[in-house]
Amino acid sequence: MASKKTVRAAAPAVAATIPQPSSLVSDILLDWRFNLIVIVSMEILLILFALPREIERYRIAAAQKALLRGDYQRAYSLYYALEKRDKSNPGYLKALGDIALARLQFSRALEYYQRASTAGYAAPDLKLHVARTYYELAQRETDPKRQNEYVDGCRKLLQSAREEAPNDLAVNYWLGWFALNAQDLVEAADFFSRVRPEALPRGWKPTPVQQDLIKKAQQELARIRAAIFEGKDFPLDLTGLEILTTPTLPTAQPIPPPKAAATPTTPPAAAAPAAPGITTGPSGGAPAPTALPAPAAQPTSPAAKP
Repeated sequence: MASKKTVRAAAPAVAATIPQPSSLVSDILLDWRFNLIVIVSMEILLILFALPREIERYRIAAAQKALLRGDYQRAYSLYYALEKRDKSNPGYLKALGDIALARLQFSRALEYYQRASTAGYAAPDLKLHVARTYYELAQRETDPKRQNEYVDGCRKLLQSAREEAPNDLAVNYWLGWFALNAQDLVEAADFFSRVRPEALPRGWKPTPVQQDLIKKAQQELARIRAAIFEGKDFPLDLTGLEILTTPTLPTAQPIPPPKAAATPTTPPAAAAPAAPGITTGPSGGAPAPTALPAPAAQPTSPAAKP
């Protein structure tokens, strides 16, 4: 008897595309390491590009603080290092010129100021610092011709800066400084009184340099007040001065009322001759009454006899 053959269905083959557990773990580890490398690389690039700017910003802030407090050695070392990295920066050149002027190195100061002007420094205070340099040179010059040249150059720069920026804090401060050195206390007080936060455009806050100028201007005003009103019992109040941005026009004055016509004075008329028994008053006016003579006593008739 023939045996029956059983036919069994073959089991489906495992697809080769299904990853095995070991391969999944290796892929996850590979992705994690790759992502970490990418993140670290981005941070390194960010540090390499941003760190120099942060270092430069820190050096600029430190150099400004050193210059404001009068530490010229540290300010020069910081600005010199900044200028070596960017030789055409007008701000660095201007600051180096200010340091040289503070150290009484006038030739070097003029050299830095010239380079700053060539590099595009357009702020009006540059003219004032050049004028200060000319002023100091004129004070130390013995040749009358060169001294007149320095004085003339100083005067022209002052006039140009005043016309260019009449409300600039630095311009008004240094104009007050020049007036104070010329012993013109009233004009110096006028310029120093304009160095205040209200002179800035609306919404602007003073920078550290402007704050230093405002502080120094208030100190100079206090000295001027003490010099003018020393020993007097009334103070000088300059806080009420207003900064005028437009020229003022003459105000109409009220027309005074016409004066009353003067009445002609006529000499008093000659007094009429007084009647007998009447005399005029002491001033020739109304007659003063005089005592009339008493009536004579009438003789009495003898009494009638009864």
